[in-house]
Amino acid sequence: MSPTLPIPAPSCGGNSGINKPGLETLSYLQQYFCTSLENISENSSCKVCPHNWYLHKQKCYWISTEKLTWNKSMEDCTAKNSQMLVIQNQDEMAFLENVTKPGRLLWIGLRATSSERKWTWVNGSSFDDKLSSKLDPAKANDCGKLNGKQIISESCIIPTSWICEKKVLVIQLEVCPISPFTFKASMNTE
Repeated sequence: MSPTLPIPAPSCGGNSGINKPGLETLSYLQQYFCTSLENISENSSCKVCPHNWYLHKQKCYWISTEKLTWNKSMEDCTAKNSQMLVIQNQDEMAFLENVTKPGRLLWIGLRATSSERKWTWVNGSSFDDKLSSKLDPAKANDCGKLNGKQIISESCIIPTSWICEKKVLVIQLEVCPISPFTFKASMNTE
């Protein structure tokens, strides 16, 4: 479910809009999470993540400090309205290497399918072999771990830290005078 701010987003020129207290709420959010209010212009926006999550491009990442099995890790990500990490490309791998401690193993959303013995991400997509040359052939009850620049396999029942991901939240303030103190504002995810 996409996070939204419960403030109406009427079109410019309409009869409805956000009154000054609504604008102040959105302006506060933008100031707190984004930039100074002095820089607000028409259609200004910023990308934000929850507290203790890392922002990179269109995703937010959370890295656990405790250790759980792969299944329990996946449940924890779901409880955070997110999913276990699905790595899209080498740029994302490089970012993750920079935000994780060297030698730290982390569960990611990669698992060997039991029937086909093939690596599959939690979103149903297939693993791209170009992401890691060290990943062993898929075996029953194996899951993927991030190990620096590489993805390795391990039994899913070994307690390990993990990474969750979710889409970034975009806070957008569109100022369009409808009356002296009425403005259009919205908040959505990309």
